[in-house]
Amino acid sequence: MSNNLNENLYVIENKYIKVVFSLSGLTIIDLIKKSNNTNFLLKYEDFNNYKENIYYLGRTIGRNAGRTRPPEYSTFDNKKVKLDTNEGETHLHGGYKGIHTKQWSILSMDAQSANLKLSDKNSIYENADLYAELKLINNEFHLSYKGESKDPTIFNITNHMYFNLSGEKTISNHYLTVNSSKVQLVDSEFVPLNKYGDLLKEEFDFLNFSEKKKINKSFDNKHDISKLCNSGIDLAYMIDSVDKDAPAIRLEESSNGNILEIITNQESVVYTLNKISNDYFDYNIVKFAGITFEAQRKPNFINIDNEYLKREYENKIVYRII
Repeated sequence: MSNNLNENLYVIENKYIKVVFSLSGLTIIDLIKKSNNTNFLLKYEDFNNYKENIYYLGRTIGRNAGRTRPPEYSTFDNKKVKLDTNEGETHLHGGYKGIHTKQWSILSMDAQSANLKLSDKNSIYENADLYAELKLINNEFHLSYKGESKDPTIFNITNHMYFNLSGEKTISNHYLTVNSSKVQLVDSEFVPLNKYGDLLKEEFDFLNFSEKKKINKSFDNKHDISKLCNSGIDLAYMIDSVDKDAPAIRLEESSNGNILEIITNQESVVYTLNKISNDYFDYNIVKFAGITFEAQRKPNFINIDNEYLKREYENKIVYRII
C-alpha cells in the first residue's frame, strides 16, 4: 500500500482487527474494528499532514516521552547533558530529533505481527537499540517497545495514538473509566511536579474517572488546573495497580457500542486533544476530537526519580477492541 508521500504503509490483520502503520516515526495510522468497520483512531484528513504531524497522531515518541524541565540529566559517569527545548524552555517527547522523526526497519513480519528495529545512534542520549513488536491476538492489539544500551541511559517510549470510537466530531459523548486515584500536578508553566492531587477530594472530583462517567464532565471546569489544560485533561494519571489482565483504561461510546480497554505495565497514562493551534487547519483536528493514553513512566521522571537510567527497558501495552 502506498500514499501520496511515496511512503510505504504496512498492514497486519486478523478476523477482528486491522492495523495500518508506517515505518516513519513508527506511526499507527488505523486501528480498525472489522465487525463494524470502525477506525478507533483520529487521523488527518490530508495525509500530507503526517509529514509534519504537529499533534504526533499515532507517532512513537521518545527516547523521553512527556515533558522534561529543567531540560537536562546526569549520565552514568556524572556528566551533564543538556536536552533541546521544543516547547518553550521544556524538552517535549524527545525534542526536535526524537524518535518520532526517525525511520524504523522491519526485522520480520507476517500477516498478524511485525518486529521492528531502530538503532538510535546519533541522538542526544547514549547509543541504544530500540525494538518494537506489533501483534494481533484475537481482539487485542499488542504493542511493545524494548530498549537496550551498553551504558545506562534514558528510556521512556510510548505511542501517541488519539482515539475517537464514534467517528463524531468530538469525544464529548464518550464514557471513561481510569484505574487511578491520583493525578500528577503541574506548575503554572505546565512543568510536571512530584506532587499529586487526590482524586477522592472534592476539588479534583471533575478529574476523577475511577468510576465510569461521561468524559465531558471534566471539560471547561473553573479549577486553575482546568484552565492550565485549556479546559480539558492534559495530566498524568498514576495507575493504582499494574495488572497484566486488569485494564488501566476503559473508553466507551454508545452509538455503535464500541469499547476500548488498555492494559499496560507502565506507571502513568496521560491525555486529551485540548491545545489546538489557530494556524493549523485540518477538518478532523478540532478541540476534544480525540483522547490519547500515553502509557509511560511518570512525566519529568528525570527530575523526580533518583534511579532514572537503565540498560534495558520494556513498555508493554495491550489495546483490547470490544
